[in-house]
Amino acid sequence: MASITELPTSVKRSVSVRGDLDEQVSHRTGGRGYSAYVNRALETQLQRDLLDDYLKVAVAEHGPIPDEIMDQVLADIEAAKQRR
Repeated sequence: MASITELPTSVKRSVSVRGDLDEQVSHRTGGRGYSAYVNRALETQLQRDLLDDYLKVAVAEHGPIPDEIMDQVLADIEAAKQRR
């Protein structure tokens, strides 16, 4: 992570965005903050991709997660959602 004195540099990219997504993001960001919103979305997707990569390696090395453990985890997640 970069320190305050070492801010990450930005690069310009040209990307195509679906019209409905562009409209929704523009509405949420009010025209300002669009790039920050996209950066957060990219960071989130990259984190998910890296986690998926890690899980694939873990499954290859240790085998799949047993069904009873997966069922308990999913039940715990659902219970946490209900408490919100």
